Amino acid sequence: MMTLQQISELVDGVVIGDPATAVSGAETIEGAQAGDLTFAVDSKNCDKLAQSRATAAIVSRDISASPIPCVQC
Repeated sequence: MMTLQQISELVDGVVIGDPATAVSGAETIEGAQAGDLTFAVDSKNCDKLAQSRATAAIVSRDISASPIPCVQC
């Protein structure tokens, strides 16, 4: 498992939310479950995040608000 803080350091990102949030895997927005990290590269995918079961997401800095804890890159 890794925390959002550890992931943000790997990708030179900024954590929005609790940096101690742990993730145990990665998955698509649609396939994510609790414990998974997902990603959104544009605002179209940001809407899907609200429906995702992912614990956290990596998002572009262009996406101003994510409904779940995220790492902005």
